[in-house]
Amino acid sequence: MQGLAEGVVLGLAAGGRQSEIQAKLRDPGHPLLPVAKVQAGWQSITSDLQAVDYQLLLGHGLIGAEFRHTHFRERDADSHLDLFQAHLLYRMAVTHRIQWNLGVGGAWLNGQETQSGISFATPLRWWPLEWLGLELQPAWTWFNSVRLNDVDAGLVLRYRRVNVHAGYRWLESNNDAASLSGFRMGVGWRF
Repeated sequence: MQGLAEGVVLGLAAGGRQSEIQAKLRDPGHPLLPVAKVQAGWQSITSDLQAVDYQLLLGHGLIGAEFRHTHFRERDADSHLDLFQAHLLYRMAVTHRIQWNLGVGGAWLNGQETQSGISFATPLRWWPLEWLGLELQPAWTWFNSVRLNDVDAGLVLRYRRVNVHAGYRWLESNNDAASLSGFRMGVGWRF
């Protein structure tokens, strides 16, 4: 067991060291290890329920911070729900085309009631080509005894510092009380 723990610690340290190296070599606007990222998206959940969101990321090398706000609104009803997520990220460059992050932070739900909880995230980005990438952004939040699973997966096309993305976002609770899953698309800018 000790050998496994040592291997994990060494792997995490190597990934962080590689992030520092890659951060110095990367061109401005490269999709991995961004210094700044701003992204906005739209999600279709049902014909009456839509969501808009934005993400902000700041970081350098192996450390980053990410904030995401999603606003859900029913078209004909006067109800809405806001989900806020914030994570401090340990960013690891597996290669110059693959980045994996470990994040810890919090999340807040604001609707008829307000709830907060601890949140963990493990975003993964793979850019096989300079202009094409796949991104997976899973996050898990615990609000009291309810776990919220948030998995955003998408295809990203990039031209210089601008990107467009399309994919699917699964947002579900472990007690099946709510599902806010649906097709998502948007635009972003990275530096």
